[in-house]
Amino acid sequence: MNKKWLLITILGFTGIIVTVLLVFNNNEVYDKLVVDTNEWNNIINTRTNNSLLSLDNIKFNDYSLVIDKKNSILYYSVVDSSKKYNPVVNYIANSKVKIVINQKIDDNVTEKDGILKVMIYDKNSYHIYDLMVTNYPILNIKYMENNTGKRIDVELNLFDNHVDAINRVIKSDGKFMIVKENEEYIFSLTKESLGNNQRDNNISIFGMNKHDQYTLKRIDNVSNKDRYVKLFINDEYVGIYTLNHRGERRINRNDGNK
Repeated sequence: MNKKWLLITILGFTGIIVTVLLVFNNNEVYDKLVVDTNEWNNIINTRTNNSLLSLDNIKFNDYSLVIDKKNSILYYSVVDSSKKYNPVVNYIANSKVKIVINQKIDDNVTEKDGILKVMIYDKNSYHIYDLMVTNYPILNIKYMENNTGKRIDVELNLFDNHVDAINRVIKSDGKFMIVKENEEYIFSLTKESLGNNQRDNNISIFGMNKHDQYTLKRIDNVSNKDRYVKLFINDEYVGIYTLNHRGERRINRNDGNK
């Protein structure tokens, strides 16, 4: 192949890549996606609701939101910054769709259930998600549905929204164990070493000393959010939990018994 045809081939591939990025990656600031009631209703009235029209990924300020597809809910953990209420929105869907939103974000909608709505639509159909805006960090624990046994192989994804967080996003493989149904969990962090061997993965979470074992305990009354997370299991919200080193949990329990 001579240089001329090589150059043409390279330019052709470059054009295809740019086209794909323009079609499937959509970037816009949040406020520009907000529409008035008339436009919102017009989209609904001229299309049919189709739950198969879904988002594959959506990011606010480059951080992926948790998508609860079963209940059609998006979760946005707010980081205190100049763009927290007007984030850059990037999304990828299972077809070529557009997004509109029914209301701006402000202090009045944080932690309010079901107020904000995000609609994705194409020329024939639409689907609506609730957008839940929270001040809590978000921990999402995923595992294969056919995973059996007491210690479950999991993948953990923590979004730490604390202003001074050193690592905003923490990801790790791990083992997961239920202590009391829906009340208390233990997870240990693991990583693959040379030779495909599993070893402990000591990580600092919320500024605590590095550790590979943590506990999650469900709480009802929240007084201090420093170590509290909104916990998701396979993208479904299960509640607010306090997160500690496993050793700290045992110490606290012994103090209580005394």
